[in-house]
Amino acid sequence: MLDLLELVVAGTGYTDDMCIIPDTIDSSIEPELHSKLRARHEPANKRLKQFSVLTTLFRYDLASHATCFHAIARITQLQFKHEPLFEVKF
Repeated sequence: MLDLLELVVAGTGYTDDMCIIPDTIDSSIEPELHSKLRARHEPANKRLKQFSVLTTLFRYDLASHATCFHAIARITQLQFKHEPLFEVKF
């Protein structure tokens, strides 16, 4: 969950008002900052990929899919709590 004024850097496929799309950000913001933000996201992706959720076909009913997804999300959140990602200061 995001804090009140917190935003997320996202790709062009997102249309949520809480997302900042890098191509649309003011060019006065440092490119190095964007690099750091993208680099921070890679370990998060790695933590999800360890469950093979992006490459393995899920062959069960939709309710089981939701249960498994939420379990993986919770496990990943616990990993963030005990092994936080590096912080990027704006």
